[in-house]
Amino acid sequence: LLLLDGEVEMTNSFGQLSLRKGEAGAAGPGQAPRRTAVLPAVNVIQWCLYYPGVLDVDELRLTPEEQQALYDFVVNGGGAILAVDHSGFEAANENLIDPFLLDTTGFGGVSADGTIADPAAHPVTNGPFGLVQAFRTRAAGWFDNLGPYAASLGTLNSSGNTAVAAIDPGVLAAGSGGAVFLSDTQIGDDTEFNSLDNRALILNAFAFVNATSTAERTVDDGKGGRRSDPD
Repeated sequence: LLLLDGEVEMTNSFGQLSLRKGEAGAAGPGQAPRRTAVLPAVNVIQWCLYYPGVLDVDELRLTPEEQQALYDFVVNGGGAILAVDHSGFEAANENLIDPFLLDTTGFGGVSADGTIADPAAHPVTNGPFGLVQAFRTRAAGWFDNLGPYAASLGTLNSSGNTAVAAIDPGVLAAGSGGAVFLSDTQIGDDTEFNSLDNRALILNAFAFVNATSTAERTVDDGKGGRRSDPD
């Protein structure tokens, strides 16, 4: 269990453990809960993006049940950031964003910069981590269909095609969360994270989906019951 916010008690018949924001715990069969080390999420994200060759693209495809679960999570108030890539990964790309009725295609070049049409107009481009006016991609694709829900936030300079898009809270359904769509999985890796306004874009996106999320999880209340806890 990794606690993003609040406090929680991990309890079983062998003992209990109190966790606070940013702490993690685990418990195996026949063992009392114990505190574990926390690996910073940015390192996990960077590792996954830095070593794309170790993954079989076909293995990344979601099952229909997983696609529905992803969509339902956002509809029920959760937030999501979905990053796809160029047309070499088109089957996996479409599989990920199909539930939200977007389509992706193309290859924007080894390095391609983009521009935010109206930087001040949206929390993803005008958020707590700064104003986003320009961004840099590497071997990106683009969205050739945004469907009925998503809105374009930024386009590639070379083609004018959308590379950054968002679905705002309440658009999919009453009480639904927000989602951010990026047409490049490397836009936030250790090479491009500090290029142009990429850092602000990525961090604002995380802040946006977190702030708009109303999804809840249940946790042990330490008294043999369960209680709702904000995600």
